[in-house]
Amino acid sequence: MADIEEFQTPSPKYRAKDVVAVMREIAAHMQLCSRAWIGLGGGKVLILKDEVRGLSTYYVYEEGTFTFHDHRGGSQMIHIEEITEIGGF
Repeated sequence: MADIEEFQTPSPKYRAKDVVAVMREIAAHMQLCSRAWIGLGGGKVLILKDEVRGLSTYYVYEEGTFTFHDHRGGSQMIHIEEITEIGGF
């Protein structure tokens, strides 16, 4: 029988070598969607943009880590390996 933790911890979808592809995905969703987010697994989501609420972020990338900043002065650091999806609508 397989260990339960094995199913709860998916392997990373992105690695540091994928940074250009991740940046392109983020840029595309920010430009084309009124709501955009990054999924972090386990039901956690980082909202990148929500036009209804007037929320928009920008990021700084350094050595495998994105630091997302919002217009309210908040920030959150995300390692590229934590990203499970980039989406929007």
